[in-house]
Amino acid sequence: MTARTWLHTSLACLGAGVALLLCRPSPTPVHAAPAEPVHPSAFKITFGARNPTNGRIWSGGVRNGGQLRGLHGWHLGSDDAIVAPDRWNITLDAVGGDVAPKAVILDLVTPEEQPVTAFTRYGDFTFVPAEIQWGKPEPVKPFNGDVTVERVPSAQVATTPELEDDDPSILRTRAGDYWLAWVAYRTQRRNGNLYTGGDQIMVARGRDGGRWFGAEAITPPGDHFRVALAEDARGRIWCVYAAQKQSETGNFDLYARRFDSAAWSAEEKLTTSPMPDIFHRLVSGKNGNLYLVWMSYRPSPNPGGTPQSDILLRVFSGDAWGKEVEVTRSADDDWEPSVAVDSTESEPGVPIRRVRSPTDPMRGPSTAWSHCSPP
Repeated sequence: MTARTWLHTSLACLGAGVALLLCRPSPTPVHAAPAEPVHPSAFKITFGARNPTNGRIWSGGVRNGGQLRGLHGWHLGSDDAIVAPDRWNITLDAVGGDVAPKAVILDLVTPEEQPVTAFTRYGDFTFVPAEIQWGKPEPVKPFNGDVTVERVPSAQVATTPELEDDDPSILRTRAGDYWLAWVAYRTQRRNGNLYTGGDQIMVARGRDGGRWFGAEAITPPGDHFRVALAEDARGRIWCVYAAQKQSETGNFDLYARRFDSAAWSAEEKLTTSPMPDIFHRLVSGKNGNLYLVWMSYRPSPNPGGTPQSDILLRVFSGDAWGKEVEVTRSADDDWEPSVAVDSTESEPGVPIRRVRSPTDPMRGPSTAWSHCSPP
């Protein structure tokens, strides 16, 4: 695909006038972010945790800015701001009739035993990072629980800024190594609302899940949508992605490449329907079998009916992919599946596949569970 487009695939199966909106494209390989020490914890200060009030101002900062490696906002609005290196301007506001808390995240460079003092227009407060436990927000006493401090994972930048990176997938192998895949886009030219560029599927490796190396593109520039990773029984790494090979047709198919410790295989096409196969998820079971689920448009089961989306499944066992299995076949549109494999995979012939798919989101949220034992 030579131009980035917002693909409006207007399918009657989505209901009156509803359009499936898929954004795509990207180019040339990029490098993963430079290696840096992994900092496992940061500290989130939430304002309005107990009594979020429209218009209440929570601007402030950290008294000793030298304690900060970084300062980031959480759920801030367009009128809020992080003022580097150690201050913030935050006002709670109503969105859709509700007022939500907002927060800042402190990435500290000093030892956790050293107290941190923050200030607001309502007064100062101090906390000792070493005393903040995982999963337990601590209320700040002067504010009657309206301000809390919480230990959170410290975000690490995994890619460099020259491309727009989205839809990541991460895998930890049985040997303890990590793999990261994502869709990367670069705009090459812009003419009004027309963006010329393309997507590529990028893959990188790591030893600890925080530092990445060897980033490479495993597809040429094109129109790609989402990516998933899994490890098979032989330790090979599978990367499955959706791609629109014929520009502007609206037909995305699923494709796969696998890494065998030396090189990536040739691309393998996993779906052949002339209608979109998208929103895929991939997991591996205890025995190394792979379970791929996705949302696929197919002809209506009713004569003369419009196409509809259902959830399909394929299993990779041994060295081959099995046939497509219908997981759902309802009168509604089934969307965005997720798959999990239970422990009975160790007993051949008894595995249970659990696929969760929100049904017809245009009518409101609902959830259906399907259980499937593929042949």
